[in-house]
Amino acid sequence: MCRQDYKETEIGCIPEDWQVVKLGKVIEEYVVKSLPVSYDKVASVGKGIVRPRSELYDKKINNIGLMAYVYPYSVVFGLGSKEISFGFNYDSDFWVSPAYKTFRVRLALMNYYYLYSVFNVYLGWWSKLFLVYGVRNGKQLDWQSFLQAYVPLPPLHEQKKIAEILSTVDDEIKTVDKEIEHAEEMKRGLLSKLLTEGIGHTEFKETEIGRIPKDWQVVKLGNMVKVRTKSKAKKVKDIAVITMEDIPAYGEGNIAKYRMIPEDKVKAPVYYESGDLLLAKITPSFENGKQAIVPNVPSGWGLATTEVYPLVVKDTEVLDVWFLFYYLRFGKVRKILELEMTGTAGQKRVKKESLLALLLPLPPLPEQKKIAEILSIVDEYIQTLREKKKHLEQVKKGLLNDLITGKRRVKVDA
Repeated sequence: MCRQDYKETEIGCIPEDWQVVKLGKVIEEYVVKSLPVSYDKVASVGKGIVRPRSELYDKKINNIGLMAYVYPYSVVFGLGSKEISFGFNYDSDFWVSPAYKTFRVRLALMNYYYLYSVFNVYLGWWSKLFLVYGVRNGKQLDWQSFLQAYVPLPPLHEQKKIAEILSTVDDEIKTVDKEIEHAEEMKRGLLSKLLTEGIGHTEFKETEIGRIPKDWQVVKLGNMVKVRTKSKAKKVKDIAVITMEDIPAYGEGNIAKYRMIPEDKVKAPVYYESGDLLLAKITPSFENGKQAIVPNVPSGWGLATTEVYPLVVKDTEVLDVWFLFYYLRFGKVRKILELEMTGTAGQKRVKKESLLALLLPLPPLPEQKKIAEILSIVDEYIQTLREKKKHLEQVKKGLLNDLITGKRRVKVDA
C-alpha cells in the first residue's frame, strides 16, 4: 500500500503527480547512415557512456570500415549474451558499429541526464526480464518488446532538478578520479626516481642495472631474501588463511587480508609468517601487481595459496622489507620477471630462479627506510582518495534510487 500522495503503478509506488510511460514514448529509433570514417570519430560504447576510441587506445587506424552515425543526445544499445549494454552520447557526433541500435531522446518529454539515471536504476531489471524472455522463446531480444519497458516520468522541471543533483555528485566523482590519476602518475615518477637516484645524491656511478648513487651497492636478490619453505608452526584450532583474493593488486593497498578457518578445513599449503612479503607468481595475478605484506596474524603464522612466493628478508639490518616491497612493484622489475615467465597460456608463472637472480640496488638502510616512507605516504594519500570516491559512489547510489523512484522529492523553485 502506498503512502499518502503516492499511487500504485506498474513499477511500484510513485508520487501522485508523476506518470508512468513506456520507454518507446521518450526515445525514438532513427535510421543511421553507414560510411567509412576516420579513427578519431569512432566511439566505444559501455558502462553507460560513449567515448572516443582515441581516448582508450593508442593505435591509430586511418579507415576502419563501415560505421553508423550517432547524433548528439542519443542512446546507443547493444545486446550481449547476458546483458543489455548502453551508452549515452551527450554533445558530440560519433560513429559506432552498425550492430548497435541507436535512439534519439525526446527532449520535450525527458531530460537527457534524468533518463541516463533511470537506466542506471532499471536496466539490470530490464535486462533480466527481456533476456530471459528471449531465451525462453528461443530467440534474441525483440527491441519492440524492450521499448514496452515502463519508466517513471516526473514533470520536466523536477526531472531537471533531479538531474542537477545527481550530475553534481557525478562531477565530484570525476574530480576525485582525476586526483587519483594524478597521484598515481606522481607515484610512478617518484618510484622510478627514488629507486635510481635516491635522496639528495650528487655523485653517481654506472652499474649493470644502470646509473645509481655512488655509495649504493648492487646485490643479487637471492643473497638478501629467501623463499620461506620450512614450517615452525604449532598445532592450532583455527588457521589464518590467505587466498589470492586477499592479496591486493595495483591501487588496492599493500597489506594482505586473511580469514580464520578451522584447521581440518584448510587446503592452502604454503606456509608464511607475519611480516613476510607474499608475491603472486601466476598470470594474470602477477601482471595485475598482486603482492602484499602479511600483517600480524593470530599465532604469528598461517597458510596461503600455492600461487605465491612467501619472501623473508634474511637480515633486516641490511634490507628493509618495505623497500623490497616497492622495488618489486617497480614496473621495470616487473617487466623483467614477466618476460621470463614459463608455462602454457593462462598458466604462466614467475620462475623462482628468475626472482632470486634479480639485481637489487641497495642503499644504506636509513635511506631505504626513508624511500619506503615517502612512497607509503603517497600510497596513504591515494588510499584516502579511493575511500572518498567509494563514499561518493555510495551517496550517489542512495540518491539515485531514492530520487528516480520518487521516495525522496526535490524542491523545485516556482
